[in-house]
Amino acid sequence: MEPGSNPSFCVPRFRRLPSSYTVELLTIYIWELTKKPPLFSLVQGMRVVLKLLVRYAEIDIVWHRHYHSKFPIFVKVNQKHTRPFILDPVNPTVNVCDTCNAWDEVAHVARHSLCRPLCSGMRANTPWLFTDSW
Repeated sequence: MEPGSNPSFCVPRFRRLPSSYTVELLTIYIWELTKKPPLFSLVQGMRVVLKLLVRYAEIDIVWHRHYHSKFPIFVKVNQKHTRPFILDPVNPTVNVCDTCNAWDEVAHVARHSLCRPLCSGMRANTPWLFTDSW
């Protein structure tokens, strides 16, 4: 550990962060919630992704237009109340969130990042207004 570092941020080697693919799927989901605008603020988009990461226990993302609700993984996930859940649209037997076991740390860093000058005090504007309740 480095001198002056915070021991609560020492992460054991067995802690795994979400993959870049997981974050990419979150970003696509957010883009779809905004009705897929061709132009939008990247800072607003980043802010929304961070807000969603803070609420990781509520993440439940499935592109249902491709799969019916009785698909075996949906039944299993709903029975276990597994969250966060993002169904891999390429391989619909995989919850891409299962590769991460450090969601609490991700949420902590996302919460901290939202307090930084870039996002602090930023108000949602169109098409991001749906995040006001987050």
